Amino acid sequence: MKYLLFVSFCYKHYKKENSFRVYVDDLLVDEASLTADINRVNIDYVTKNLSKDDWLRRDLVRKSRIKKGNFPLLTEKLWLYTVDIEDGHCPKIKLDFNITDNNYTNGFMTKGAMARVEKVGLIPLDKFLRLQTGMWHEQWGYYKAKRLRFSELYGHRGRGYKYPTCDHFIIKTSDQSREQYPFDFNWDGKDSDQWIGENFSVIMETMFKHKTLIFKSFHQAPLGIVEIDPVFLLMAKHKDVINIYNEDHRSNNP
Repeated sequence: MKYLLFVSFCYKHYKKENSFRVYVDDLLVDEASLTADINRVNIDYVTKNLSKDDWLRRDLVRKSRIKKGNFPLLTEKLWLYTVDIEDGHCPKIKLDFNITDNNYTNGFMTKGAMARVEKVGLIPLDKFLRLQTGMWHEQWGYYKAKRLRFSELYGHRGRGYKYPTCDHFIIKTSDQSREQYPFDFNWDGKDSDQWIGENFSVIMETMFKHKTLIFKSFHQAPLGIVEIDPVFLLMAKHKDVINIYNEDHRSNNP
């Protein structure tokens, strides 16, 4: 079955070229160079490009106000790939970043290139294509309203998960592993805007939930009701900044 895999991250360029790689299981999907800053798309993008009557715009603007302008949107560049995943198979998705550009001298480092993974998404390709035509906008809005109504009636929210994206990661560097939270996360004094200025990897496992292939969260079991990530829907209006759309890729999964 064909899936759409997307990668969104921020990048601060210094002087030299850096790069990142994307793997599905052990198969290299792509290697891309990094030569310029990649920043977040702020709420202005939403207000300029979505109709005032669009429920997605209303939802994102409301979340932005609640978060005082720190609601995580997409970034200026996106990497999209179509990959074949055998039915019933739960692949591992791996991102490798080669970040070696800095002015490290005499035991000090004051400047250098840095990256920060924002979101990774995985969704059946046919559903993504329907989303691009606009058909899924109202369907997902209807689903979201039903979910809220269900929660009000039965009080069952569980420990839900966002679909089809993942925004919590385990970052592995040469000497340690650490958690990376969404950039607007602010709880228990944790650093909410961690940047990585060295080589690092992110490995995400997948699983089936409600007969759907999803990312397995590292910090909690995905229990309860699914929560649709409204930011993912922005991709339908964000086509001008898509960096790669590799429809010819074939993933040879075991």
